[in-house]
Amino acid sequence: MRSLKAISCSLLILAVLGGCASADKRFNQGSEMEAKGQYEQAVMRYVQALEKDSSLDAARNRLIEVGDLAIIDQLAEADSWISRSDPVKAADHYRRADNVVTRARSVGVRLALPQDYNNQRRDVFENAFENLLAHSAMAREQGRWQESLASSQRARQDFEPTMDQRNRALAAEAAVYVGWSESEYAREHWRSAFDIAASVQQMEWSPATQSALANELMEDCLDEGEIDLIVLPLQPRTGSNRERSLDRDLVAQTETALWHGPWRQPPPFVAMHEPLGARDLMSNAGILDGDYNAGTVALILRLAEADYGAHLQIIDSEATEFDVKSQTKNVRTRDGRNTNFVKEVGQRRIQATARVVIADGFGNEIANLIVAGSGTSKFARGVYSGDHRDLNLGAQQVDLFDRLVLEDQEQAAHMELVHDLAANIADAVYGQTLAQVQ
Repeated sequence: MRSLKAISCSLLILAVLGGCASADKRFNQGSEMEAKGQYEQAVMRYVQALEKDSSLDAARNRLIEVGDLAIIDQLAEADSWISRSDPVKAADHYRRADNVVTRARSVGVRLALPQDYNNQRRDVFENAFENLLAHSAMAREQGRWQESLASSQRARQDFEPTMDQRNRALAAEAAVYVGWSESEYAREHWRSAFDIAASVQQMEWSPATQSALANELMEDCLDEGEIDLIVLPLQPRTGSNRERSLDRDLVAQTETALWHGPWRQPPPFVAMHEPLGARDLMSNAGILDGDYNAGTVALILRLAEADYGAHLQIIDSEATEFDVKSQTKNVRTRDGRNTNFVKEVGQRRIQATARVVIADGFGNEIANLIVAGSGTSKFARGVYSGDHRDLNLGAQQVDLFDRLVLEDQEQAAHMELVHDLAANIADAVYGQTLAQVQ
């Protein structure tokens, strides 16, 4: 215990000495910057020194003096930019002066400001705001959309606008989005035009007229660019009956997960055909449960009058166990004899891969992808060479041999696989389909 206390004291002393050394280093750096006339940087170093050691009076005294010089320096730079008719750069120097004051205050040092500082600052900020908004309007008229958007956003975010000014900036942003969307629409870039118009709906506020224009643009984009997609029922891999049997549950559950999730909520520009319609068409074409390709998909598309079709097939699945640990447990049999069994704990991972083939109505294969999914769950089971029902087991030990408990453990990994695989299949199908929309 004495040695532990000695070590703790030593570590504490080292930490204190390290903090002092670090504070001295920051102080010396501040002195060097002060000597070079870099007052703003010197302030930051003196603040850092006091953050390391608040009792360092030399740093506190220098911070008070150099802080005043840093503020004077920034205000002189602001006046220089005002004389050159650049209120935005002038306002930036007022913001830097604010930062000097805030950083000094964080270590308990209050720096003096000119008597009319707040009024001058407000005037400069208002001029900067108006300048940025005017620049945004000019850039918008010239089709420089990103530049226009950046100017209106900066006006709103950097220069403390009033509520009325904030609304004007937001109205300018909405106008940029609408004009930008109209430009993309004219170029027949439906998805881009839609996404840009949708930005208006995501704003915290926009004028009603701009919102209405954005809604109209989004509807027009969908009318022009929407495509019909038919997804054929998920198929098991071809092969022996045993292989098909192993995949049957995975296929059925993944198909259900898809139709209760991603297929029910397609992204904009994708119109999904109902699953029963796809099965009816396949049955009528005589290819239900067949190993079909892009050509057979094209046949179904012509029957369904759809634009694109997706053929999905499970091609592989496997289960593995890892991090398995064993522990021997001593128990008695029901007739009183000593014996033992092994308790195994670990994790089970179930993985599967599926092929996604997407074709158009002419039989052109536009995508042929392999996607994967996996699910993992913990397991705990008992291993006994005889009949476990002969063992006198405790309540928790019984679960190690309970078939229903063991199935639930495996099912947890299986269902995680189902949802992961369904999500990855949907991402692949929608991603490749949307790539066909301009």
